[in-house]
Amino acid sequence: MIRHAAVVSIWIGGIDLANAALLSLRNQQPLPAKQFAANYKRNLRGILAQIKKGSHARIICCTQYNPFPNSPLSVEGIDGLNRLTIEIAQCYGANIAPAHTWFEGKQADLIYGYRKGKIEDALSGFLPIHPNDRGHRVIAAGLAPYLIPRN
Repeated sequence: MIRHAAVVSIWIGGIDLANAALLSLRNQQPLPAKQFAANYKRNLRGILAQIKKGSHARIICCTQYNPFPNSPLSVEGIDGLNRLTIEIAQCYGANIAPAHTWFEGKQADLIYGYRKGKIEDALSGFLPIHPNDRGHRVIAAGLAPYLIPRN
């Protein structure tokens, strides 16, 4: 299917990062940032290389918004993930959609199940990181300009 696509969007890493942070909290261990970064780089590069190999589609890589803006660990982790995303996307000539800017300061209104904006909010078993209906509208409006071909 990708071979025939005009545009491909990639938005990965957020759930993996959230799960790594939660595991770190539960085990009272530091976040394995180097291992996470190495795996993320390998995966994103592999995806981008595969798309480039089999398609002429424009590629859009989305940055991650921070569902836990009141946790320093989350701020650091999301910033690092976004830096990696931007760096790797640029190497493959992909466009970057700054989703983190669309949600910044509005997480409580845009994320389903948002509580206090702390990683600890997810320790109950519910991971409040996905957009609600309003959040999906913000994403659609933010992505729309990237989907329209530029002449």
